[in-house]
Amino acid sequence: MQTMQEEMLAAISHGMTEKDNLSGSDATNLMIELLKSEPEHAKSVAVKAWEPNEANLKIFTTQQIIEVAKDANVPATMNAKEEGSFTKATKGKKADLIKTLVELDHDYSEFAPSWYLTHVTQ
Repeated sequence: MQTMQEEMLAAISHGMTEKDNLSGSDATNLMIELLKSEPEHAKSVAVKAWEPNEANLKIFTTQQIIEVAKDANVPATMNAKEEGSFTKATKGKKADLIKTLVELDHDYSEFAPSWYLTHVTQ
């Protein structure tokens, strides 16, 4: 919450000093534009905000969840413990796949999906 408040204040400050006419811009667009202006900062904010929890994952289709997992190199972590376990997990129910990913001992600390990062770093 503190990070979000700091980013919102930075966005407001940016909007008040920006030379371009920002009238009609909503807060989300303003924040995205601010984050794009500082790509490394944007990446750290996006990574910090990304968490593979049930709420974040359940909005995706099963195929999208699989792609996020691959992007995070989850198959290597799972298959190192039991060969074929990632493929097996992807064949089950979406809820079970989400539970597996949430409970998995995998380091997501430097991860946010690549497609997610492109929205704030381009």
